[in-house]
Amino acid sequence: MADKGKIGFELLLALAVIARPLIKWIFPGLASIEPIIPLAILGCILYGPQKGSIIGAGGYIGSNLLLASLGPWTIPQAIAGLIAGFLPSMVKRKGNSSTDFVWLCVLGTIIFEFLMNFWGGGFEAGYFANSITFGFTHIIGNVVFAVLLSGSLPAASEKKSEKKEEKK
Repeated sequence: MADKGKIGFELLLALAVIARPLIKWIFPGLASIEPIIPLAILGCILYGPQKGSIIGAGGYIGSNLLLASLGPWTIPQAIAGLIAGFLPSMVKRKGNSSTDFVWLCVLGTIIFEFLMNFWGGGFEAGYFANSITFGFTHIIGNVVFAVLLSGSLPAASEKKSEKKEEKK
């Protein structure tokens, strides 16, 4: 069960799956607005890299199923979601501050866009050029989601006390 004030793992996973289809239904003209990467990164910060990666990969697979858009692109989406879910555990700054969290979300989104564009067009310059606006939209959207979700970050003092309790 989640600690008081902490978003539960199951809720983060459910949000990752349903938020993207819901956003596409409410705002059909907005492409690349999806909170899966910030939710995966938050999942890693709160529950560790395994659960963060489940949120990231599961969010893309589950939302593609709900959108009836499961296809070969789901593979790099899930890989990028998995990487985003591990990202805070791979960098020195763990995302405990709002600024760190936003930068992790930007980095995770850049990794996502690179994988998707490489998968779709290899290193073809025209393909990358045509996808730049979608990439920027995705980054801006994820920065907004990161700012909105940053209130769910544990305080640095909470993380230190949790580590002390784990060592006992």
